[in-house]
Amino acid sequence: SLGGDENSDDEPSPWRNSRAKQRVISSLKDATSEIHFLELKQIHLKFAPRYLFKRFKSNYKRLLAQFEGKTGVFAEQQSDGEIEEEPEVEAWYTAGRISKGYSLLYNLYMEPEGTGIESMSVRELWQSDAHFRCYEFELFEDYNRKMINLTKKHKKLVDQDEADFKHTTSL
Repeated sequence: SLGGDENSDDEPSPWRNSRAKQRVISSLKDATSEIHFLELKQIHLKFAPRYLFKRFKSNYKRLLAQFEGKTGVFAEQQSDGEIEEEPEVEAWYTAGRISKGYSLLYNLYMEPEGTGIESMSVRELWQSDAHFRCYEFELFEDYNRKMINLTKKHKKLVDQDEADFKHTTSL
């Protein structure tokens, strides 16, 4: 049966702390679990039906890659007890919230000096940070293209504001 955080009509809890994620991890660790024989859509329906399929798919693929590579939550405990966790896949942008990846990319384009972003391919940029890699590359390509257009517009506005300010202070 489903855990309490997924049974109500409220938004499901964030994936990072969810019972759904813990059930997936426990099932992947159990060699006899049916999760190893189910298709992705079946896994979604059984373990995390209240999460958007697109985001579940990305989160599950990352867990599966960690499982297969024995990294992340599946790593043998490291000597200092620390395991680097990949960021969860959050919505790139919603009306009330922007992702860490969105914020980072915006800042890189608005203030590129010293970042090397000008000479990077989209793939190099995507590979440069976990907050980009948590999105599928094709999605990130689209986000990047839109971000370039957005920051060009914002830079024009900033330049115009600065010019207007200089003009009014020189009067």
